[in-house]
Amino acid sequence: MDTIFRLYFEYFWLAVLALLAFQYVQARRALSAQEAEDAQAHEVGFFQKLYIIWFGLPFVIMGAGKLTGYTPIVWHYFRPQDLNPFVLAFHIVLLVEICALTWWVFCAGGAEKIRDLGIFVVDAPGRPGKPVSSLIGIKLFVATGALLYPILLYLIISSDFPDYF
Repeated sequence: MDTIFRLYFEYFWLAVLALLAFQYVQARRALSAQEAEDAQAHEVGFFQKLYIIWFGLPFVIMGAGKLTGYTPIVWHYFRPQDLNPFVLAFHIVLLVEICALTWWVFCAGGAEKIRDLGIFVVDAPGRPGKPVSSLIGIKLFVATGALLYPILLYLIISSDFPDYF
């Protein structure tokens, strides 16, 4: 059983990239079914590609750290205070992505674009797979992430996770 967990923690980055690829394939299939009848399909396809690149980039960095031997296991990313270049790059990329997304949603009409294209879908009890149509809901979701990541990063840095993994 220890081997299963060890493999998962070593190749967590690969699992996330596989999940992103699966989500992309599923979304492309759904889009190609409606592509002929929807004029916005091309723009939605662009945002799907952007989503894969955007959310995949930190995990590509994590994979590069693993493959080069700098970060043998995912737990190294909980110790940015060690100044590991891949760990720092991972957190810097996440922070830049969060700042850019927040700016786009709040200052450049991104929330309206998300609402109009219906690309933010939430599965919830009583509301399976419906796009969020509320600008406040979209902005609240993004603002929550923008506030929580710096707090989480502060907690990670201030906590002294053991460095024996």
